[in-house]
Amino acid sequence: MTLPDLHRQIGFIRRVTTRLGLKLELSDRLADLHLHPQQQSAVAASASLRRRLSYYYTRLHALESRIPTPELLSEQAYNRMITLGYEIDAADSVRLSTLRHAHAHRLHA
Repeated sequence: MTLPDLHRQIGFIRRVTTRLGLKLELSDRLADLHLHPQQQSAVAASASLRRRLSYYYTRLHALESRIPTPELLSEQAYNRMITLGYEIDAADSVRLSTLRHAHAHRLHA
Protein backbone atom coordinates (compact mmCIF):
# COMPACT_ATOMS: atom_id res chain seq x y z
CA MET A 1 0.00 0.00 0.00
CA THR A 2 1.41 3.37 -0.97
CA LEU A 3 1.55 6.41 1.28
CA PRO A 4 -1.19 8.27 -0.67
CA ASP A 5 -3.40 5.17 -0.31
CA LEU A 6 -2.81 5.21 3.45
CA HIS A 7 -3.70 8.89 3.66
CA ARG A 8 -6.81 8.35 1.53
CA GLN A 9 -8.03 5.53 3.76
CA ILE A 10 -7.23 7.50 6.91
CA GLY A 11 -9.21 10.46 5.56
CA PHE A 12 -12.16 8.23 4.74
CA ILE A 13 -12.18 6.67 8.21
CA ARG A 14 -11.92 10.09 9.86
CA ARG A 15 -14.95 11.31 7.88
CA VAL A 16 -16.91 8.19 8.83
CA THR A 17 -15.99 8.48 12.51
CA THR A 18 -16.98 12.15 12.55
CA ARG A 19 -20.44 11.27 11.23
CA LEU A 20 -20.78 8.32 13.62
CA GLY A 21 -19.68 10.51 16.52
CA LEU A 22 -22.42 13.01 15.76
CA LYS A 23 -25.00 10.22 15.50
CA LEU A 24 -23.79 8.79 18.80
CA GLU A 25 -24.12 12.17 20.50
CA LEU A 26 -27.72 12.51 19.30
CA SER A 27 -28.53 8.93 20.22
CA ASP A 28 -27.06 9.40 23.70
CA ARG A 29 -29.13 12.51 24.24
CA LEU A 30 -32.26 10.64 23.23
CA ALA A 31 -31.31 7.73 25.48
CA ASP A 32 -31.03 10.15 28.43
CA LEU A 33 -34.57 11.45 27.97
CA HIS A 34 -36.63 9.58 30.55
CA LEU A 35 -40.05 8.32 29.49
CA HIS A 36 -39.35 9.06 25.82
CA PRO A 37 -41.00 6.42 23.60
CA GLN A 38 -37.75 5.78 21.69
CA GLN A 39 -35.46 5.69 24.71
CA GLN A 40 -34.85 1.92 24.60
CA SER A 41 -34.10 1.90 20.88
CA ALA A 42 -31.72 4.85 21.39
CA VAL A 43 -29.86 2.89 24.10
CA ALA A 44 -29.44 -0.03 21.70
CA ALA A 45 -28.43 2.28 18.86
CA SER A 46 -25.82 3.95 21.07
CA ALA A 47 -24.28 0.59 21.94
CA SER A 48 -24.14 -0.35 18.27
CA LEU A 49 -22.59 2.98 17.32
CA ARG A 50 -19.95 2.59 20.04
CA ARG A 51 -18.99 -0.84 18.67
CA ARG A 52 -18.71 0.56 15.15
CA LEU A 53 -16.65 3.52 16.36
CA SER A 54 -14.37 1.16 18.27
CA TYR A 55 -13.81 -0.86 15.09
CA TYR A 56 -13.07 2.23 13.01
CA TYR A 57 -10.74 3.72 15.63
CA THR A 58 -8.83 0.44 15.81
CA ARG A 59 -8.55 0.41 12.02
CA LEU A 60 -7.47 4.08 12.02
CA HIS A 61 -4.75 3.36 14.58
CA ALA A 62 -3.48 0.43 12.52
CA LEU A 63 -3.30 2.57 9.38
CA GLU A 64 -1.64 5.51 11.14
CA SER A 65 0.98 3.22 12.62
CA ARG A 66 2.04 2.26 9.09
CA ILE A 67 2.98 5.82 8.15
CA PRO A 68 6.75 6.13 8.28
CA THR A 69 8.05 8.69 10.75
CA PRO A 70 11.49 10.33 10.59
CA GLU A 71 12.56 8.32 13.64
CA LEU A 72 11.49 5.04 12.03
CA LEU A 73 13.23 5.90 8.76
CA SER A 74 16.46 6.80 10.56
CA GLU A 75 16.31 3.57 12.60
CA GLN A 76 15.84 1.56 9.41
CA ALA A 77 18.83 3.35 7.83
CA TYR A 78 20.94 2.49 10.89
CA ASN A 79 19.90 -1.17 10.78
CA ARG A 80 20.73 -1.40 7.04
CA MET A 81 24.20 0.03 7.60
CA ILE A 82 24.90 -2.41 10.46
CA THR A 83 23.65 -5.28 8.29
CA LEU A 84 25.98 -4.19 5.50
CA GLY A 85 28.90 -4.41 7.94
CA TYR A 86 29.61 -0.74 8.56
CA GLU A 87 31.06 0.44 11.85
CA ILE A 88 28.64 1.74 14.49
CA ASP A 89 29.90 5.32 14.07
CA ALA A 90 29.28 5.25 10.33
CA ALA A 91 25.86 3.68 10.78
CA ASP A 92 24.92 6.28 13.40
CA SER A 93 26.07 9.05 11.07
CA VAL A 94 23.75 7.72 8.36
CA ARG A 95 20.93 7.43 10.90
CA LEU A 96 21.34 11.08 11.95
CA SER A 97 21.59 12.36 8.38
CA THR A 98 18.45 10.39 7.43
CA LEU A 99 16.63 11.80 10.45
CA ARG A 100 17.67 15.37 9.58
CA HIS A 101 16.70 14.89 5.94
CA ALA A 102 13.30 13.46 6.90
CA HIS A 103 12.63 16.33 9.31
CA ALA A 104 13.68 18.91 6.70
CA HIS A 105 11.48 17.20 4.09
CA ARG A 106 8.50 17.31 6.48
CA LEU A 107 9.01 21.02 7.14
CA HIS A 108 9.06 21.83 3.42
CA ALA A 109 6.19 19.50 2.48
